[in-house]
Amino acid sequence: MSIVFYYRNLSLYSSIFAESSYNIYDGVKMSEQKKTIFKYYKLNFTRYKAISGHIMLFIWSINDVFYSKYPVFSKFAIGCILMYIALADLNNFLLHLLALLIFIVITNNPQINPTYVKLMNKYFFS
Repeated sequence: MSIVFYYRNLSLYSSIFAESSYNIYDGVKMSEQKKTIFKYYKLNFTRYKAISGHIMLFIWSINDVFYSKYPVFSKFAIGCILMYIALADLNNFLLHLLALLIFIVITNNPQINPTYVKLMNKYFFS
Protein backbone atom coordinates (compact mmCIF):
# COMPACT_ATOMS: atom_id res chain seq x y z
CA MET A 1 0.00 0.00 0.00
CA SER A 2 1.46 3.33 -0.97
CA ILE A 3 0.48 6.88 -0.18
CA VAL A 4 0.39 9.29 -3.10
CA PHE A 5 0.65 13.04 -2.51
CA TYR A 6 -0.24 15.64 -5.10
CA TYR A 7 0.91 19.20 -4.63
CA ARG A 8 0.87 22.39 -6.64
CA ASN A 9 3.45 25.11 -6.88
CA LEU A 10 1.65 28.07 -5.32
CA SER A 11 4.69 30.32 -5.22
CA LEU A 12 3.81 32.07 -8.48
CA TYR A 13 1.59 35.14 -8.39
CA SER A 14 -0.57 33.84 -11.23
CA SER A 15 -1.36 30.60 -9.41
CA ILE A 16 -2.90 32.41 -6.43
CA PHE A 17 -4.91 35.14 -8.11
CA ALA A 18 -7.01 34.94 -11.23
CA GLU A 19 -8.13 37.84 -13.35
CA SER A 20 -11.60 39.07 -12.51
CA SER A 21 -14.43 39.22 -14.99
CA TYR A 22 -14.84 42.35 -17.02
CA ASN A 23 -16.88 45.07 -15.26
CA ILE A 24 -16.97 43.19 -11.92
CA TYR A 25 -15.08 44.77 -9.04
CA ASP A 26 -15.28 43.20 -5.56
CA GLY A 27 -18.54 41.50 -6.39
CA VAL A 28 -20.15 44.67 -7.76
CA LYS A 29 -21.05 44.75 -11.44
CA MET A 30 -20.50 48.19 -12.92
CA SER A 31 -21.36 49.29 -16.41
CA GLU A 32 -19.19 51.74 -18.33
CA GLN A 33 -21.48 54.62 -17.38
CA LYS A 34 -21.21 53.92 -13.65
CA LYS A 35 -17.41 53.77 -13.58
CA THR A 36 -16.87 57.03 -11.77
CA ILE A 37 -14.07 58.01 -9.45
CA PHE A 38 -16.47 57.95 -6.49
CA LYS A 39 -17.40 54.34 -7.23
CA TYR A 40 -13.71 53.41 -7.06
CA TYR A 41 -13.33 55.35 -3.80
CA LYS A 42 -16.31 53.50 -2.37
CA LEU A 43 -14.85 50.12 -3.38
CA ASN A 44 -11.44 50.98 -1.96
CA PHE A 45 -12.98 52.21 1.29
CA THR A 46 -14.94 48.95 1.56
CA ARG A 47 -11.69 47.01 1.09
CA TYR A 48 -9.99 49.14 3.73
CA LYS A 49 -12.80 48.55 6.23
CA ALA A 50 -12.71 44.79 5.65
CA ILE A 51 -8.92 44.57 6.02
CA SER A 52 -8.82 46.78 9.12
CA GLY A 53 -11.69 44.77 10.64
CA HIS A 54 -9.81 41.52 10.14
CA ILE A 55 -6.65 43.01 11.65
CA MET A 56 -8.57 44.24 14.70
CA LEU A 57 -10.19 40.83 15.20
CA PHE A 58 -6.75 39.23 15.06
CA ILE A 59 -5.34 41.70 17.61
CA TRP A 60 -8.31 41.14 19.93
CA SER A 61 -7.90 37.36 19.72
CA ILE A 62 -4.21 37.69 20.64
CA ASN A 63 -5.16 39.98 23.55
CA ASP A 64 -7.67 37.38 24.76
CA VAL A 65 -4.84 34.87 24.98
CA PHE A 66 -2.42 37.24 26.71
CA TYR A 67 -4.87 38.55 29.28
CA SER A 68 -6.40 35.20 30.14
CA LYS A 69 -6.52 33.45 33.50
CA TYR A 70 -2.97 32.07 33.18
CA PRO A 71 -0.75 34.82 31.71
CA VAL A 72 2.58 32.94 32.06
CA PHE A 73 1.28 29.89 30.23
CA SER A 74 -0.40 32.10 27.60
CA LYS A 75 2.84 33.93 26.83
CA PHE A 76 4.73 30.63 26.69
CA ALA A 77 2.13 29.14 24.32
CA ILE A 78 2.17 32.20 22.04
CA GLY A 79 5.98 32.12 22.01
CA CYS A 80 5.96 28.44 21.04
CA ILE A 81 3.41 29.05 18.29
CA LEU A 82 5.39 32.00 16.88
CA MET A 83 8.64 30.00 16.98
CA TYR A 84 6.88 27.14 15.19
CA ILE A 85 5.55 29.48 12.52
CA ALA A 86 8.94 31.11 12.03
CA LEU A 87 11.15 28.03 12.06
CA ALA A 88 9.07 25.01 11.05
CA ASP A 89 9.47 23.34 7.70
CA LEU A 90 5.93 22.57 6.60
CA ASN A 91 7.14 19.84 4.26
CA ASN A 92 7.49 17.75 7.44
CA PHE A 93 4.08 18.68 8.86
CA LEU A 94 3.06 15.05 9.40
CA LEU A 95 6.20 14.49 11.44
CA HIS A 96 5.34 17.51 13.60
CA LEU A 97 1.79 16.25 14.03
CA LEU A 98 3.12 12.82 15.06
CA ALA A 99 5.49 14.45 17.60
CA LEU A 100 2.55 16.39 19.08
CA LEU A 101 0.51 13.19 19.31
CA ILE A 102 3.39 11.38 21.07
CA PHE A 103 3.75 14.31 23.49
CA ILE A 104 0.04 14.14 24.32
CA VAL A 105 0.20 10.38 24.86
CA ILE A 106 3.26 10.66 27.12
CA THR A 107 1.78 13.44 29.25
CA ASN A 108 -1.43 11.44 29.73
CA ASN A 109 0.47 8.34 30.81
CA PRO A 110 -0.69 7.39 34.35
CA GLN A 111 2.90 7.10 35.61
CA ILE A 112 4.11 10.41 34.17
CA ASN A 113 0.94 12.50 34.54
CA PRO A 114 1.26 13.31 38.31
CA THR A 115 4.80 14.67 37.85
CA TYR A 116 3.75 16.58 34.74
CA VAL A 117 0.76 18.13 36.54
CA LYS A 118 2.97 19.19 39.49
CA LEU A 119 5.49 20.87 37.18
CA MET A 120 2.77 22.63 35.17
CA ASN A 121 1.05 23.88 38.33
CA LYS A 122 4.34 25.07 39.82
CA TYR A 123 5.73 26.94 36.80
CA PHE A 124 2.81 27.87 34.54
CA PHE A 125 -0.48 27.85 36.46
CA SER A 126 0.56 29.46 39.73
